[in-house]
Amino acid sequence: VGGGLGSRRNSSSSSLGSRYDALRSSGPGLASLPDSVGTDVAMRNTVCVSSQIGCRRMCGHCSSGGRFQRDLTASEIVGQVAAFAVDHEIGHVVFQGTGEPLDNPAVCHAAHFLATSFHKLTCTCDGVDCGPNEAQTASQPTICVSTVGSSSGIRQMSLVAPENLSLMLSAMPDVERGEPLSELLDCSDEFAARTGRPVALSYTMIEGLDTEKHIDGLLEHMRGRMESHVLQLVQYHPNCDALPSRSSPVRPSTPTAIRHCVARLREHGCRVGFGQYCEFPSALLA
Repeated sequence: VGGGLGSRRNSSSSSLGSRYDALRSSGPGLASLPDSVGTDVAMRNTVCVSSQIGCRRMCGHCSSGGRFQRDLTASEIVGQVAAFAVDHEIGHVVFQGTGEPLDNPAVCHAAHFLATSFHKLTCTCDGVDCGPNEAQTASQPTICVSTVGSSSGIRQMSLVAPENLSLMLSAMPDVERGEPLSELLDCSDEFAARTGRPVALSYTMIEGLDTEKHIDGLLEHMRGRMESHVLQLVQYHPNCDALPSRSSPVRPSTPTAIRHCVARLREHGCRVGFGQYCEFPSALLA
């Protein structure tokens, strides 16, 4: 797959104890591509990939909205995973980097390739052809495509999704959608019915969007979906530096508010996970 992807740079750690390694892009036309991220979560490495340079959507809490330049090709998307797979066993891939995945037609092909043909990965890193060894491709990684919503994209994904490809749909009230969330939830019902796998509804924990009213809204979304859907609460990071001019002024929810939200949702029978961006949704692993 695509070459010139650059090399990994310094590791960092999160407050939840995960280790992060970033990939600096350096190929032609990729100078402004935000870093891909590899995380080490419960000994199962996760790669978080970008699908676009910039993003057409202008979601309130996201720093990567605006300044859209172009979609990444399928090779460029898969190449982000290949660069990490050279010396890491990859357990999960999540499409939660820069860009709205279902706005890019290449994502469906890239996700399907990663879910079914991971052992065929090759890449060029720093001018050297390389690829994961046999031990690192012994099993296919689980794939999760995270989206704010596209009914046509969700339906297309459901038609080709292998058993290790999952969907995560944002239930945030401040995201830019081209269609009502109710219609997207109906499409997610179709995905769950067709694939036999639960859909994760993601919700970023932000101060002011974590009230009883918002929890009630999540419970309403889950009405009739307790068996087919799970809830993934996501920790908000206010200091994202992908696009400094778009850095959001909002603050993350307090630990008390997060614990209260989790408790209320579980009291009503919801399956709930909590994690960070760039991590595979824990609710889908339960």
